[in-house]
Amino acid sequence: MPPKPPPPTHFLCIPLVTQTSRPQLARSIAAFRSDVCNPSGFGIPEDAVRPVGTLHLTLGVFSFPRNEGLDKAVELLKSLRLREIWDGIGSRGVMPGAESEAGKGGQGEDMRITLRGLRSMQTPVSKASVLYAPPVDTTGRVQGFCEAVRGRFLEEGVMSEEKRALLLHATVVNTIYVKGERRGKGRRGEKVTVDATGVLDRYEDEVWMEDVKVEGVAIFERNLESRVQHPQIDRHIGRSEYPRGPAPTMTPPEKRRVPTPGGTTGSPSRPPRTSPLHAASTSSSRHQGTTNNTTSSSSNPMVLAPPPRAALSGTSSPSPDDRRNTSSSPQNNLAPSESSAISTVAAAAAAAATQVLRDKDQRIAELERELSLMESVFTRELDKLSRAESESSSAWQARCGALQARAESLEGEIRALRDRHFQQDEKEELRRRLEEARREAAQREEEVRELRGQVRGLKEWVSTSTRSDGAGVVTDDEIGLAMTRLGNELQNWVLVNLRRARIDISRADEATVAELARLVPMYEDVVQTSKVHLIQSLVSRLLVDLVFDAYFVGLSADQAKQLTQVETFLSSFASSPEPINQWRSHTLTILKRDAGQRLQEETSRTIDTILHKVNGIIFAISDTPASEPRDQGLRALVAGAIDLARLLVVQKAIFKVSMPEILPHQRTLFDAATMEDLGGEDDDGLDDREISCVAFPGIIKRGDESGGHLQYRNVIAKAKVLCSPE
Repeated sequence: MPPKPPPPTHFLCIPLVTQTSRPQLARSIAAFRSDVCNPSGFGIPEDAVRPVGTLHLTLGVFSFPRNEGLDKAVELLKSLRLREIWDGIGSRGVMPGAESEAGKGGQGEDMRITLRGLRSMQTPVSKASVLYAPPVDTTGRVQGFCEAVRGRFLEEGVMSEEKRALLLHATVVNTIYVKGERRGKGRRGEKVTVDATGVLDRYEDEVWMEDVKVEGVAIFERNLESRVQHPQIDRHIGRSEYPRGPAPTMTPPEKRRVPTPGGTTGSPSRPPRTSPLHAASTSSSRHQGTTNNTTSSSSNPMVLAPPPRAALSGTSSPSPDDRRNTSSSPQNNLAPSESSAISTVAAAAAAAATQVLRDKDQRIAELERELSLMESVFTRELDKLSRAESESSSAWQARCGALQARAESLEGEIRALRDRHFQQDEKEELRRRLEEARREAAQREEEVRELRGQVRGLKEWVSTSTRSDGAGVVTDDEIGLAMTRLGNELQNWVLVNLRRARIDISRADEATVAELARLVPMYEDVVQTSKVHLIQSLVSRLLVDLVFDAYFVGLSADQAKQLTQVETFLSSFASSPEPINQWRSHTLTILKRDAGQRLQEETSRTIDTILHKVNGIIFAISDTPASEPRDQGLRALVAGAIDLARLLVVQKAIFKVSMPEILPHQRTLFDAATMEDLGGEDDDGLDDREISCVAFPGIIKRGDESGGHLQYRNVIAKAKVLCSPE
């Protein structure tokens, strides 16, 4: 067995959460969570709904133990020219060189993504564990771009190769994140699943986000889902800058600039504070400067000039020095009474000026106190209004949020009531139409079966008549496609006819239980988890035993034995298996050419045997009786298997229909080379896991088209298996 590859540690993706998409996704996820997590509704665990910040489109996974090789992946990501890759993708998701010029995508267009609808990763949807939203990609350009980016990493060998095709999806629900919900069964726990039938119907056309521009490609760590490198932050596809400046702020009224008397803007005008001493000095200086201009001094009300000498003697008032000089002069000497009068008048004028200044200073102080009081009142009222405005804004925002949530809840209730009303009103009409459709489908099925037989005969005649050797050689792809189609027809037959059947093994008799144990050894485990896979495994085992393992369907047991003996006898003379395989191919081609007419009786007996066994076991373990449409569908299914089996045996190469046998006392492990898991889990995590059920067989080819080189082995179709829970 080859060494087990290391587990994935990182993944390459397109982040879907941007500044534009976050509001859309937040509203969509919040409404979805409120709807589906309601215990009275769908009952999906709240932990299963993924947060908005984790939404992305995965392009591939990396395995970097101890971060070895991570730097190389980051450098490669930095070197990618995403705009050139996007412009080079045509309208059908291919490079322009592979399509016509009319199919090219528009140059310079931005890459935009819309998420619409909801799908399940698992079948059946009644046991789903992962629900995702697919991107809308009508032209195929998004798929082509993602595959082109992924291909660059695969070419450099830094990305893990995956055998499955790239499926672009944004995971919305994943039950693996539900804590403490695994139901114990023995030493293994059963994976948490949900019935997503109603959820998928309701959100079939849900638009999660619309027309959002992609901003880049990033590498994330798988465990923490946190970005470890984002080198493409400046290499967005069609990135547009959205500059964001500071939010406008309201200037408080006390700091606003108001017009001044001079016509300019500044702080609110207020009178200058002046001390009495400063006022007196100012008045004195103004008095000294205006003694010779009484008209000018009297025009300023803030300056009180002494009375002019004209009021006393009709001349100008002398200065103190002049008075001293004149007193010494005999001709200018005044009488003592006159000198005393002048001193009294001067003292009275000085006292009056001082009183006026004191009154003015007192008035200025009063005005300043009133202004300070008005400023404090204004500031207090302004703060009160600001707080009231903030509280009112918060209250209205809270009310708007509550009303919006209530509106969304009412929309969900209205949608549920509308669905219920539609179901009640249309139930009877739909039942009547369903019955009519079933009757018409049965008639059409009969006609289709007849026409299919005619077409099949014509195809075989054309195929055999146009080949010189008579052998109907087909390609491996055609055989694999036919096997896949047969498996899909079996799954559809079970879902249409037995999806609602109630399986109860206890009501069956011992013979039926023994037959069921032979066909499906692990039926006790499978019936508890998936009854659909149980019935698929039952029918598949009968097809392998009675159709694909037969020498040639339509021959009796004696005839098949005789041909086997002849082949064994010829093998003793041949030196290699190539001529024996060619003999078998030519011989069975002759039988296949006329099998429709000559071997019809034995073929019909084989079909009736399978039909009888299937109906007997289903009727014994369930409460579902047989019906004509169900039997007709199974007959057509078995007839298709017989045609495929005859096609395989006439090939020169050896095609073996492989259905691994599972026994309770043995461990049958999962093999990624020949098996495909139906649980939707990654093949990397299924190594060393036991298989509980094989729902449909696979095909393995040995040898080449000429019947030689039997050492060559090729898996044409993988077996569909169901792994046991961890």
